[in-house]
Amino acid sequence: MSHNFEISNLGFRLIKAYEGYRPEPVELVTGQTVVGHGHIVGDAKITYVSKEQAERLLRHDLRAIENLVNEAIYAPMSQGQFDALCSLAFNIGQ
Repeated sequence: MSHNFEISNLGFRLIKAYEGYRPEPVELVTGQTVVGHGHIVGDAKITYVSKEQAERLLRHDLRAIENLVNEAIYAPMSQGQFDALCSLAFNIGQ
């Protein structure tokens, strides 16, 4: 049994709050460079992102996380549990 959940508005706002907003790229202790709300920069030459761009990047990044959680969990779950698992998976990274 797979699910068809999407991150809720509350879940999205919580992830944004936990990640914070970085308008300019910052290198983490892991060596990864992030910008916005935890978006991994990679090879792209991003020098600045607005709050609106950061939200769009986060929504884009969360699509893969939503798919992962929907496909990996077979037990029944609530929207809140789904949001929490997405937050955890996003924080851990792909």
